[in-house]
Amino acid sequence: NRGGIVDHIVGAGKTLVMQSAIMEMRRMGIAKKPMIVALKSTVSQIAREFKEAFPSARVLAPNDSDFQKENRKKFIANISLNDYDCVILSHEQYCMLPHTEEAERAVVNEQLWQLDNIIEYLYGTGDTSQMTKRQIKALETRRKNLQARLEKRLDRNVDREFCFENLGVDYLFVDECHQFKSLPYVTSYQNIAGLSGADGSNRAVALLTGVRHLQKMHQGDKGTIFLSGTTITNSLVEIYNLLNYLRPRELERLGMPTFDAWASTFAVHTSELEAGTTGEFKMKDRFRSFDNVPELSQLYAEIADVRNDTNLKLPKPAVDGRTVIVPQSDAMAEINREIVRMLQNKEGSYFGIHPKNPQKYPWGLRASTLSANA
Repeated sequence: NRGGIVDHIVGAGKTLVMQSAIMEMRRMGIAKKPMIVALKSTVSQIAREFKEAFPSARVLAPNDSDFQKENRKKFIANISLNDYDCVILSHEQYCMLPHTEEAERAVVNEQLWQLDNIIEYLYGTGDTSQMTKRQIKALETRRKNLQARLEKRLDRNVDREFCFENLGVDYLFVDECHQFKSLPYVTSYQNIAGLSGADGSNRAVALLTGVRHLQKMHQGDKGTIFLSGTTITNSLVEIYNLLNYLRPRELERLGMPTFDAWASTFAVHTSELEAGTTGEFKMKDRFRSFDNVPELSQLYAEIADVRNDTNLKLPKPAVDGRTVIVPQSDAMAEINREIVRMLQNKEGSYFGIHPKNPQKYPWGLRASTLSANA
């Protein structure tokens, strides 16, 4: 597919799969200059194993000094001007690479377009409820923040002489891709439990900028390969983000260019009673299950090679699991009672907490910390 996900369990040999794929793509003329982006702790190991598997391969892997300010331009020029079978960078080193103004502007404009789409939809519904007004106000505020962020990124003092787009890299292999899972997304949903932060992270935006450049180069959903044993960990948004990274044109073709459109097709949103931190039951809005699972599985399977315990048997030690119940001490019971009282009354003198503004103090976060420490 010239792009996709290597979703293999730990120990299945993702590193060798990646190295073999790169050399075969080079041999067949599919790739000219592939780049691996990996964890800092594994860069030297991947480079060493690459040379062991393919002794004649020309592999470039920098050390820490190569990316220091005084050496960085020279090293990046080395990538651009030489013909390597593979270039290996750490996640942090990749995020240091500048991008062209055109590439950065395109990524932000994509989010602005999604925001405008949702705002236009909410205005078009004719709903004048307070919820809709709050949703529109929140989205318009985010739009202004995005525009300000774009201007700030474009105005920053960056040497764009050797941008990622000018290095000649035509394929990107992202090892441990779950490190970039916090991709910005646009949604009109508010106060829904289980959704990750919509603003995303800078490292995810940096990766998305490179991914979109490669997709533009290949004129399709191609050019990027994700590798991880845990592509999806604990949030429904992560599935959408994976597809948004790697299959934006397919999502647009299916009429799901935004998270809301995707969620209305594949996610079930309900309000149910849940036990709160104080032990009381409250109504909680949450995406609780998936809908149209066969279609969602097919959408993922079309770009993913999955190897797990069901289709790949690896030698593992037997699990000796047992449950040990430790009775609660009197001191622990007292602490738990005081934590509940603190949350109910917003008063924490028992724990020496005296905030200036009790109404704005993060009592829930502090209660979680106290409970864990206890």
